Amino acid sequence: MTIESRKRALYTFFAKVVDRLGYKFTPDEELRNFLLEQEVLLEQKHGIPFCPCQPITRQRAHDMTLVCPCIPFHRAHYDAMKRCWCGLFVHKDVTDPDSLPQIPASEVKVVQVEGREIVVGNDGGRFYAVERRCGHMNAPLEMGTLVGTVLTCPMHCAQFDIATGEALAGPVPHDPGNEPAPPKIGRLLANVGMLMEHILTQAIRTYETKVESGRVWIAL
Repeated sequence: MTIESRKRALYTFFAKVVDRLGYKFTPDEELRNFLLEQEVLLEQKHGIPFCPCQPITRQRAHDMTLVCPCIPFHRAHYDAMKRCWCGLFVHKDVTDPDSLPQIPASEVKVVQVEGREIVVGNDGGRFYAVERRCGHMNAPLEMGTLVGTVLTCPMHCAQFDIATGEALAGPVPHDPGNEPAPPKIGRLLANVGMLMEHILTQAIRTYETKVESGRVWIAL
């Protein structure tokens, strides 16, 4: 089967699936054709038409949530944006997809661009991009929280300015509570604390962004 014939087959099948979910294909024909072609190429490589804008981790449970159309797995997020991540599908009532936000305010999203893992954050309509890994112990920053331009790591709560990449605060020490820990656990926590004292929190790399035709572009 040629790429074009497979694109037509996916279009017919996907249209029926997303219609029942309240979505439709984007009216942007050029974008639609490009994304369907990318899905055909991913299907040829992996045997499955994965979402073309998300990194494949080779962790089956996670990757299966990226099989197109992935609307059921990310429904709350997509409903807030009225579109899917890559823009292939939009709400049925959308006539101008370029006017839709790609990332809701105060949220972050991880993308993979030319092999680089990048986190993109939205602060009130201004978009920022930084490297994915925390400058303390490499935790995935997209699992953290964004308040204004302050991005907090989910592992040890180190904080970074997503606009500049500056490390604003180091990790928060573990609070053992009022109850004494069992001796083995106490020794483990003490050893971890001692090791963490020697780990510096480094600034994280930032990437220039611009919004054009309703999409966020990242300069590498």
